Amino acid sequence: MPEDFDDVPEAEDDVSGDAPDETGIDPRDIELVMAQTGRSRAVAVRALRDSGGDLINAIMAAGE
Repeated sequence: MPEDFDDVPEAEDDVSGDAPDETGIDPRDIELVMAQTGRSRAVAVRALRDSGGDLINAIMAAGE
């Protein structure tokens, strides 16, 4: 019998296919935000850019 996937949540991460511009962002910071939030690399990069590189604010923003 086929499994029912109606209860699988929709993906909220950016799936536009565009690679985020990581210039000036420490790759370790990106990995940390990804690990703490479970979000994609694109979301982590955007959160770090929007927060001016502040890790705590980036994690909080990406986790929403």
